Amino acid sequence: QKVRSMKLPIEINNSRIPGLIGKLTGMRITGFSFGIWIFCSGTFSTRMRNHELIHFAQQRELLWVGQWLLYSLSFIINMIRFKFDVRKSYRLNVFELEAYDMDACPHYLQERPMYNWLKYIRKS
Repeated sequence: QKVRSMKLPIEINNSRIPGLIGKLTGMRITGFSFGIWIFCSGTFSTRMRNHELIHFAQQRELLWVGQWLLYSLSFIINMIRFKFDVRKSYRLNVFELEAYDMDACPHYLQERPMYNWLKYIRKS
């Protein structure tokens, strides 16, 4: 018998989760990546899908929990640096810098070196 493998991550369109995260943060959030799922408040555009797939790659290479911890640490450090400016702290998070910088590149994920987010530490 042939075993069917599941394609990861699992994309969930028209999800309420980005909106709930947005309410918690006070920001407008339309996409969110967590574990094996990527969520979109509407339908994924190519660019948004790439952005969330970059986060999925970051999470996978750090075994999920590592990325969540480092993402949180980067955010907390930025909150202190930028006097609790949530938007700036989010946007200058090292993981977001890589995702925003490369989400328009259609072949980035095929060419992406592992741990490429490290080069963004200097830019954060």
